[in-house]
Amino acid sequence: MQHNARRTVRRFAVAAMLTGLALAAAGCGDDDASTEQSTTTRSTTTRPTTTAPASATTSITPPTTTVEPPAPAPEPAAPAPAPQQAPAPQQAPAPQQAPAPQPAPQQAPTQQQAPAPQPEPPTLPDPGFEPRPGY
Repeated sequence: MQHNARRTVRRFAVAAMLTGLALAAAGCGDDDASTEQSTTTRSTTTRPTTTAPASATTSITPPTTTVEPPAPAPEPAAPAPAPQQAPAPQQAPAPQQAPAPQPAPQQAPTQQQAPAPQPEPPTLPDPGFEPRPGY
């Protein structure tokens, strides 16, 4: 499992390196530096610059890297011996005690039936209430 983890980390490292090289080659890596260069170049030049046709069509390609397959890890010849523990100092045996009595098993409490709910008396209208005519 370590072998696969190392391989994955290497792949990410190579991908990050290639991305960084591509950004540096394209000039997108440092915006502040490109701004300073362009302003100083404009103020110091007195004639327009021209580029040669060959350099205008040539693009910079990042170098390809070959990743060597990792060598297989050698298998251990024999398992490492277990560390030896020093013998514990002799202690006097503890006096025998009578086993503690076990508590009596508790029975589940008997369920009492809840008293039947008392029916509520019907609510009567207010004694001074008189319905309006027509209702």
